[in-house]
Parts: sequence; structure tokens; C-alpha cells
Amino acid sequence: MKKHLLFLSFAFMAMMPMSASTADNIAYIRKFYTEYKSAYEYDKNSYPPEKCYEVIKKYCTESFFVQMKDNDVGYDFPTSDYGLDDLSLETLAIRHKMGSNYLVTFKVHYISV
Repeated sequence: MKKHLLFLSFAFMAMMPMSASTADNIAYIRKFYTEYKSAYEYDKNSYPPEKCYEVIKKYCTESFFVQMKDNDVGYDFPTSDYGLDDLSLETLAIRHKMGSNYLVTFKVHYISV
């Protein structure tokens, strides 16, 4: 079993309600990932991931939550299906791109067999 490090990058667009302040939005996204990691740790061996859904409902737009919950395909959209670990929060970087678009990047340990 090998442990690999992945660098993940994806953009937030209409997933979260955004305010006028870039600093507030970055803090909001960071808080989402902090709470989502706790929920992910709680839910990682259960399905459906109810604690993760609670965090998504709290932080994300209603339309995103409804689509994710109603079309549950077992895919973890906020982490591109890689999950989160301690390294993820340590390396979490959020950059404002333009308008309501934010680039979120983090590293995660990935174990291959």
C-alpha cells in the first residue's frame, strides 16, 4: 500500500451564497471546509453522509443542496471525491478569481493498494 499526495484544485461558483466582501467570502469558504472535514470524518464509513449534508445545507445555496441530495450518486462534490484530512486544512488555499468565482486548492493523502 502506497501513500500519495494529491493536489486538488477546483472552483466555487454558484455553490455558495456570496457577500460583497472578498475577505468575508474567503472566511466563509474556509469555515465551510473546516466544518465539512469534521462531518466527513464522522460520516466516512456511513451512507448516506447525513452530517456532510447538514454542513452543505448550512453553507451552500438551496439549489445546490437540493440537487446534490436529490441526485445522490455517492459523489463528494466539495472534495472532488477525495475527502479531507488534516493536511487538507493545513494546505487549504482560497483565491478570488473574478465575480463570485473562487479557486480552492488543498492537498490530501491518497492511499493506493
